[in-house]
Amino acid sequence: MDSTPIKFEVKKGQTEAVQLAMTNELSKGGFVLTKTDNQSGEVLQGAVFELQDAEGKVIESGLTTDVSGKLAIDQLKPGNYQLVETKAPTGYELETTPIKFEVKKGQTKAVQLAMTNELSKGGFVLTKTDDQSGEVLQGAVFELQDTNGKKVQRNLTTDSAGKIAVAKLKPGKYQLIETKAPQGYELDATPVTFEVMGNQKEIIKVAKTNKAITNEKEVVPPVPNKKLPSTGDEKESMPYAGILLSVLSFVLLWKRRVQHRQ
Repeated sequence: MDSTPIKFEVKKGQTEAVQLAMTNELSKGGFVLTKTDNQSGEVLQGAVFELQDAEGKVIESGLTTDVSGKLAIDQLKPGNYQLVETKAPTGYELETTPIKFEVKKGQTKAVQLAMTNELSKGGFVLTKTDDQSGEVLQGAVFELQDTNGKKVQRNLTTDSAGKIAVAKLKPGKYQLIETKAPQGYELDATPVTFEVMGNQKEIIKVAKTNKAITNEKEVVPPVPNKKLPSTGDEKESMPYAGILLSVLSFVLLWKRRVQHRQ
């Protein structure tokens, strides 16, 4: 609805009707895409899309699925559109088949779309999480080695979904060594071992957790406050005074005897 008033004037002696015109814009609609694993149904974060019109003209790029595997756009004019995946989620094969949909005139609800991805073959996906909350952890750095400790790949870093993926590995045994922990977490250098088989049809899924660094300070037990004897304390000083007098008496007596002998 366009609520802008149209003003006009009817003049004295007017013989023809005043001609008026007004336009309306079609109501805009939108869509919601949900991206999942084609086998497990797990929602997939990090898939990147391009929104195009029916002729393939790019309308918007860099559209990325969130932590719930969703991508939503509204305020689209009625017409035919398509979504083209330009980057697959970590550890998955790119799905190049466009998803076509139509935004209809008068549409009141978003168009619901769905798309799946297949795991890459001959490799692995590591998921890094907090050992208590299960929250995914970005920024952990790993080194991929063979069983003899020879470096295969370096600086493999978990993404915003907490994942690292490497595909097309030769058959053999491998290990992942953490070289840098996510910020605020303790390093866990325990190797994550796995084996890629020659006829492997599914990607290997491995997991690793980290423990958060705590700022607890060591509690030092209080030292007992021992009261030192004071000069004015009669009970504490009397035994010492008696001993002192005895020593002085002995010294004087000894001197007299020495003098007497002389």
